[in-house]
Amino acid sequence: RLKEAKALYEKILTRVPSHAEASYNLALLLEDEGNIDSAVQFYRRFVKMGAISHPSLASKVRNRLQALE
Repeated sequence: RLKEAKALYEKILTRVPSHAEASYNLALLLEDEGNIDSAVQFYRRFVKMGAISHPSLASKVRNRLQALE
């Protein structure tokens, strides 16, 4: 199911690159897989696009980015 979810998020981002939630969820999956560099990339995208619509989560993601970098 994780492979299906990952493929879905990638498909969404191909069609709508500014989709903040898909970026965040894909980052979570990538981090879980141990693909930290890619996870960081998608966490950054989420913060850039989701800061206004999801300020609390964006703050948590910024903290997570600091821990990963």
